[in-house]
Amino acid sequence: MRSEVEENHQWKQPEWRSSALDWIRREVGRLGLNITGEPEQFHITDWSTVIRVPVDSENVYFKAVKPERRFEIEVTQLLSNHHPQQMPTVLAIHPQQAWMLTGDMGGQYRVMLRTTGDLTPLERALPIFAEIQMESIPHLDDFVSLGVPQHLVPDIPNYLDEMLADKSLLKSSEYALSDEQIAQLSGFRPMVADMAVDLAGSRITHAIHHDDLHDANLFIKDQQICFSDWGDCTVTHPFFSLLILMRSTSDSLKCRENDPRILKLRDIYLEQWLEYDLMDQLKIQFSTAWRLGMINRAYSWFTDLKSYEEPYRTRYAYTVPGWLGDFIETMQAPPEDNP
Repeated sequence: MRSEVEENHQWKQPEWRSSALDWIRREVGRLGLNITGEPEQFHITDWSTVIRVPVDSENVYFKAVKPERRFEIEVTQLLSNHHPQQMPTVLAIHPQQAWMLTGDMGGQYRVMLRTTGDLTPLERALPIFAEIQMESIPHLDDFVSLGVPQHLVPDIPNYLDEMLADKSLLKSSEYALSDEQIAQLSGFRPMVADMAVDLAGSRITHAIHHDDLHDANLFIKDQQICFSDWGDCTVTHPFFSLLILMRSTSDSLKCRENDPRILKLRDIYLEQWLEYDLMDQLKIQFSTAWRLGMINRAYSWFTDLKSYEEPYRTRYAYTVPGWLGDFIETMQAPPEDNP
């Protein structure tokens, strides 16, 4: 069992587990399935937990999320209704409890990628992911009404200001920023404002953004990629979603982020947006989004940490200075070093 929480956490309480298992049994029975083995609570973090339930010839999966992320349940259902081949199959939900039951999504793509190095499934899936984002554009009010946060591009300089004001957080953890780095961040503020104006002024507007699209949140079944774990999604610039995906993929392949294989993923994705602009312009916008996306990711953690109790706030405090430190490095690097 992977556990990142203390023994007194809600997910580990017998009363909570009993209630969750009762709901699982009812829903599995309603679906005409039979539980054939012991449910296994194999994933526990402060923000979610997952229980694997063997039924008949495969598994179903129960997921519970903390109240601040309850929108994940209905967002997953909404996306699954429109894109059933690329999303978890939602079998049942309990919105009030922030629970859902999903079908088997297959194997984790990260395991396959690190074993075979095969990017073909991801190359096939990226056009579909871009399509999902484009189709979300007319329906963003629906996502916001479910509780999905909005991180509007023109507000990104203000997000940086908020984080700069919390010096204690920026100086915490093993990724603590030095006074010199904090001064550098402040110095970059006018450039951040200019980049935000440029990106917001492009023809590509806000869309649904998956803010944790690493290769371990992708699953593969029958050569189809499934995009899971929408608990970090926001309404913001769609290109931000490629930041974590490209970084995690390069990590799995043990190559640089500007490796031709990684840049090919970028280009496949950008080709889907050609109705909005020429490829050269899309690449410029992507380069801007790559840098602003790091500030956006830091701010996602910054806002999340406000809802965390100890010891979890301290445990995950490294995320904010970590992402801002990466932003500083990216701003200082030669252009050819960045995607």
